[in-house]
This record gives sequence, structure tokens and C-alpha cells, in this order.
Amino acid sequence: MKLDELLDETNGWLSDGTLSIEYGFCVESMEGLDGIWKFNFHDKLSDWDEKKNMITNENCENDGLQLYIHKQLLESHSSFFKNESNISPYFWFGTNPEEIIEFFQISQGVRIEVFFKAHYIHDERAEKFNVLNVRRSCERFWIERESVAHLCTLGTASHFHYNRYLALLLKRVESGKRLAAILKDMDVEEMSSEFMKQCTKYFLHKGCVNFRPRFFTTSTYPVPERFSEYYCRIIQDILQVAHRGIKNHNIEIAISKLLMNSSFKILSGFTNVG
Repeated sequence: MKLDELLDETNGWLSDGTLSIEYGFCVESMEGLDGIWKFNFHDKLSDWDEKKNMITNENCENDGLQLYIHKQLLESHSSFFKNESNISPYFWFGTNPEEIIEFFQISQGVRIEVFFKAHYIHDERAEKFNVLNVRRSCERFWIERESVAHLCTLGTASHFHYNRYLALLLKRVESGKRLAAILKDMDVEEMSSEFMKQCTKYFLHKGCVNFRPRFFTTSTYPVPERFSEYYCRIIQDILQVAHRGIKNHNIEIAISKLLMNSSFKILSGFTNVG
């Protein structure tokens, strides 16, 4: 635009003979005192009112939290956030504002220190919204503190599909009998195939190290009388397939389900179980 056009009052650029230019800064991230860069979720973008491209919370009653997050930041991690109405019931009402900010920061890959209590809450939200970054962060949290205390149980690892942490927990299980006792209180149908395969591997290689395909045809390890010959043949077939190490994924899952639903319930009846 030419200067004479700007200075022509009939064009509307001048106000009382003065040309004013408004400008501002858009802060996308900030470095905290801890040296960690975090996203700025407290200020809205300049074009927000026009484009409606942000998920917002301006409820002053919630400890004065003003929250503005670009929709694309969240939608790139989970399709759940494409519908803004899905979010409010789980985030705004009766929720600690700092926990909300932590969750969204972690979802963007920010590695921040979180208290134990908050991690339980983030576990639930990450599972609900299927936000992979938060799920991995929570699992890493439990793995790094594995030597501190038994704060995460096998049931928790199964519920949140923490397969890496499950591998550490299984190392703490003393025997097949102990694992069988734990699994009796869990819902097998809710377990992931990976969880079942890890437990099955434990039974075959640690809890039942002496099991072989000939187990049910030898008198060395007598089978309890309460189990029928037909049932024993089924278990024998399962163990034979597993013993060959067949790599077919569907067969592995089928073996896991059969073993988890039946075999571990009778482990305490075998004399050679650790």
C-alpha cells in the first residue's frame, strides 16, 4: 500500500490524524526455573476468536485456570479430542488445574517430574483418551521406581497394558504357585494377548520348568485324580504346540488363552511346580 493512501483520511486508516499500529507477541513455549521448556497453554492465539481452533477453559471458579490449547496439538495424539464435548466431563469439573496442565504437557512429550498421586490420575486419563505419550511416561515412571516400592501391581499393569513393567513384576514372583494365586483374582478376558503370553512364558519356563510333552504319559509326575483324562490330553496338546515354539501369532494367542483360563488353576496340584 502506498504511503499517500495511508495518509488519506477518507480511506479510514487515520484516527484524528494519527496512524496507529497494534502488535503483540505470541509466546508458544517458556523455559522454567528447572530448565525444562514447556508449552504455553495459558494464552490464546490472536486469531482464536475468528478460527475457533483452540480447546479452551475459561472457568474462573476452577482456581482461576485459563486454559487454551490448539486442537491440532491434541488431535495429533488421539482422535478422542476431535470432539471437544468429550473433554469437559473428564477434565474441568472438580479437577486440580495443575494436573490438567501436567497431562497436556506430557502428551506433547515434555518430561516433567510428577508426584506419585498425580501419576495414578494420569494413568486413568491416558488409558481413557489413548494418549500414547502419557501412557509411556506413566509406565516409565513405574519402571524407574520399581526398586523403591511395589506401587503398581500385576492387575494395574494388566489394566493399563504396561507390558514392559509387567516383565519386571514377573521377576518378583517367587513361583508358579504364587503367580497362579495372583491370576485367580484377575479377569482373564480383560487381559491383553501380550500380557497372557508373558504369563504363559513364565509358567512354561519358570513355574513349570519340568513340563514336557511326555508329562501325561509318565508316572514320574502323577496327575491329580480329580482331572479327567480328556482334560489332560487337551493340556498336553497345548504344551506340545508351545514346546515346539510355533511362531504363528494366532496360535500363540490361543495357547495363552487356554493356559490362562485353565492350566494355571491346576498348577498347585502338580508336584513339580516351583
